[in-house]
Amino acid sequence: MLATSPNIDEIKKIIKEYNPFDRPCFVKQEDVWNKNFPDVFSINAHVSDAVFDAISQIREKKRNTIGITITAERGLGKSHVISRIRRCLQSDGTAFFIYMSEYGNLDHIKREFLHTLSQSLRRVGSQGVTQWQEFATALLNEVYQKNFNPRRLVSEEIPSKIGKLISHNKKPIDFINYLLAKVLESKPNLADEPYLVQAILWTLYTPYAPFAYNWLAGRSISQAHADAMGLPSLDSGDEDTAALSSARKILNLIGEYKTVVICFDELDGTAINQSGMLQSMVVASLAKDISNDFHRGVILTALYPLTFKDEIKTMPNAEAVTDRIAEKVIDLKPLDSDSVVALVSTWLEDFYKEKGIIPPSPVYPFEESKLRQIGLEKPIIRKVLQWCKDNITEEPPV
Repeated sequence: MLATSPNIDEIKKIIKEYNPFDRPCFVKQEDVWNKNFPDVFSINAHVSDAVFDAISQIREKKRNTIGITITAERGLGKSHVISRIRRCLQSDGTAFFIYMSEYGNLDHIKREFLHTLSQSLRRVGSQGVTQWQEFATALLNEVYQKNFNPRRLVSEEIPSKIGKLISHNKKPIDFINYLLAKVLESKPNLADEPYLVQAILWTLYTPYAPFAYNWLAGRSISQAHADAMGLPSLDSGDEDTAALSSARKILNLIGEYKTVVICFDELDGTAINQSGMLQSMVVASLAKDISNDFHRGVILTALYPLTFKDEIKTMPNAEAVTDRIAEKVIDLKPLDSDSVVALVSTWLEDFYKEKGIIPPSPVYPFEESKLRQIGLEKPIIRKVLQWCKDNITEEPPV
């Protein structure tokens, strides 16, 4: 849509009909994965810069793992920053991103994490396919010394190969077993995990990929699909121990190819497990356990300052936990005048671009002087967006 310069009355009418700030001011889990909120990179850039710097150190083999804890009061924008990190990683492909903010049954947190790990890897990565499929392609590229394009591999090459086999009365598993044999021959260190590798290879074949994802998440699949894919039934013994073991194997296998950023958000819940541990303590303990055998990645946690001070740092093994997840503790900062102007103009820029309008000023219908005055109060993002929502339909200045 070509931008135009309508008269002030027309802009007023559009603003009254479509208030660009009339949407929730908080970030939900799905918002972290999708670009639902305009982002101002200059706001709390020190946080995202610290994460990107940690990834660089790991890629350059200066470090293996780094634990970063973000502390922020409600509404300061920590989930906005986390969403920014996720989008940047999806754009440049420097790391896989795992995100957990819903914890379900705290007494089975390890199973919950394995499921979240698999679900996060089902999200589209930097190459237009799922992160699982990116990883499977990287594995084959190393084995075959090729440069397969993952999108073409998934949409054309694998279906074509399997289609030819089926036309000769062969089964899809015959091709996957062939690939598996090549991988294990090239990488004998994976010989102890043939089914894990096999399930990862199945993600490349779209008709069976959903069942592979579920199996990798520790979830049962039908016996018919398990037989067709050559995958064993899941162990019904100590599922929590098995889940953590599987998660570690997946993370370390992926870590041979790419850095992994694991983000634990929303630790500040009131739930407790059967042992009386608060949600923050359960999740922090899980993060520590993962870190103990995590070979290449960043563990990122986000919580309120008081949660960190009064809950995490008072745990019986607090030092062991903080050494692993809070090597760096970074506080989010409230907005200043420049940040308020940048925030409002960015939200309005997207709105005006969508409507094909060239406004009289980047912050119209607000006055920049008023926004700067609000910035002197060092407000939180949520408060500024709420103020804009409530005041945008006031009579704008001409």
